[in-house]
Amino acid sequence: MTTAAGARPLATPGVSSTQITIGSSVPLSGEAAIAGNVARGIDAYFDYVNAKGGIFGRKLKFTYLDDGYDPGRAVNNTIRLVQQEQVFAMFSSLGTSNNLAVRKLLNDAKVPQLFVSSGATTFGRDYK
Repeated sequence: MTTAAGARPLATPGVSSTQITIGSSVPLSGEAAIAGNVARGIDAYFDYVNAKGGIFGRKLKFTYLDDGYDPGRAVNNTIRLVQQEQVFAMFSSLGTSNNLAVRKLLNDAKVPQLFVSSGATTFGRDYK
């Protein structure tokens, strides 16, 4: 993306020359807390990737927050991750209702919603 023809590219939120920041909202407490282990596994894999040099020299910073499987908390987490943590993308957030609750917010902020953990097919068909 550039500001005008020939101008230098604008910075991509969540991506620097040394780091890529990725976020997720998952249940670490409540009825679906066992699913929080997926985020822990992703975090461990990203640690492995970082130990091998990262992605083109950039380390992955993965921040995941507890939403207790509650869409309202997922919205608050997503706002925090987008506005304060400045994530490049949301990755593997869990729950159809939670992901539907944040979809417009993420689309408006132009933050990709990757590998949505949901049984709903809408996330594959209705992408933007």
